[in-house]
Amino acid sequence: MTILSVRYVELPADFQMSLLLLPLVQTVGILYNLFGGQRS
Repeated sequence: MTILSVRYVELPADFQMSLLLLPLVQTVGILYNLFGGQRS
């Protein structure tokens, strides 16, 4: 875990943001597919 945290700190800020936003984007995509499937 220590190695991962050190590597994470060394990553660029924009890459860290992309990693943080990725789960949100996936969740939104899943919800969009669920609601879209119900509508159609």
